[in-house]
Amino acid sequence: MENKLQSDLIQNFTNAKEQRDNDLNFAIISLAMQNFTVYLIKEGNEEIKEIKKALSYYKDSSISLKKNGVEYQKILFDKIYVNFYQIFEEFCYKNMLCLFLRLPKFLMKDEINVSYKDIFMQTDIEIIKQNIVEKRVKSIIQSSNIYGIIKKFKTVFGIDFKIDKESQDRLFIISQNRNLLIHTKGIVNNIYISELEKFGLRTDLKIGEHILKGYNNFSDFHDIEYFIETTIESITATMLVDINRLINYHENLK
Repeated sequence: MENKLQSDLIQNFTNAKEQRDNDLNFAIISLAMQNFTVYLIKEGNEEIKEIKKALSYYKDSSISLKKNGVEYQKILFDKIYVNFYQIFEEFCYKNMLCLFLRLPKFLMKDEINVSYKDIFMQTDIEIIKQNIVEKRVKSIIQSSNIYGIIKKFKTVFGIDFKIDKESQDRLFIISQNRNLLIHTKGIVNNIYISELEKFGLRTDLKIGEHILKGYNNFSDFHDIEYFIETTIESITATMLVDINRLINYHENLK
């Protein structure tokens, strides 16, 4: 049990790191290709058939974006920011999922709604268990802000991530920024400001401004990238050290 749980947690950490690296490298390559394409157009280097075709696609797409008042780099930066928090959220989801699957007694006090489909549409009991637990964990993650997710690990499993209030606040702000980018194209509104104020937080941004105002190049993401990376590393280290206590705690549950 100890080795399996340890392996799960290490794999979750590795997956999060690889996804973050892949997303950022993809974004860098995409922007580099865009800049190179612009250079070719300026130089009039369109003689080769394949280059001419690619530049034609680029020009058409650029015109469509401009008609909608959208810049390529802005879309790219929005996606980078959104992905940073989604990688962290997915990391929390997978850790909670593996704990419940490996240590199912922690679910004893939980009320779980199970549908006919959950039970009778599968013949493999392990798949049924997986589906039920996945549904429960997804419900917890989607219905909770980061404060609630951290608290859930503490109240259910007794795991203290030791994330200070300032860092929790920062994670919450990043999550709210992510929500804005998804739902309002990153434009600050009253709902955003009210959500921050509920937790005693404020922003210098004004209603109508873009949440990534001031982000002009990839170096502007280094700080948030490092913060998410070190937070994931810290959580993983805490959970790995806590494995024996978790297993003993689980075995003594009645």
